[in-house]
Amino acid sequence: MTPLKSQPDRGLSLRPRSLLFALAPTLLLLLTLLALATDVAAGSLAVLCALTVTAIAGALLRLDRIVQASEHARSLSIARIHLLLHSVPMAWAVSQLAGVHTSATDLLWAFLFTLFFLTGRATWKRLAALYPATLIYRLFHRGNSAFLTSLPILYLAGLALPETVNPLWMHRVATFYFSIHFMILGVSCLKIAADLGPTDASAGDTPQ
Repeated sequence: MTPLKSQPDRGLSLRPRSLLFALAPTLLLLLTLLALATDVAAGSLAVLCALTVTAIAGALLRLDRIVQASEHARSLSIARIHLLLHSVPMAWAVSQLAGVHTSATDLLWAFLFTLFFLTGRATWKRLAALYPATLIYRLFHRGNSAFLTSLPILYLAGLALPETVNPLWMHRVATFYFSIHFMILGVSCLKIAADLGPTDASAGDTPQ
């Protein structure tokens, strides 16, 4: 693979449209978590969940367009796969709300989580190589590396030592991680879009 040429850190885009895509997932997720904590009506919770998923999907699709249109699209092809694999934690969250827990589904989630963090680790590694001055990319790379090993270990430990390690620990750790992940997803997308997207002097807000 051709070494990636480092790029300058561009900061954050504060355009209204960019801020909308960044803040909507966070605000809707906060409202959904509040609704879960206060036992609101099932219909209201379903609407909030649908809006949250839509906002998250919108932010991810917008970022995918920016990655695809960027000059680094080829070297960041793994990033598009990682964006697609965000469907894994979203589907997992729905299964948690539905209370679906079996040995077969636990194995499936452990496998899919591994794919998610494997592609995430590769994505953040390449972004960190492109933008070495951006600390957040290096931190996300370390975080994905840690969860890439810890979640499968928790799953296997729960399988081998159910009396010592609660089989649900993998889901509890995943709940902790993905709650934070989706809470900051909008700001993360905003940062990546600012780095990969066109400069103010060369183009508008997003690729058309």
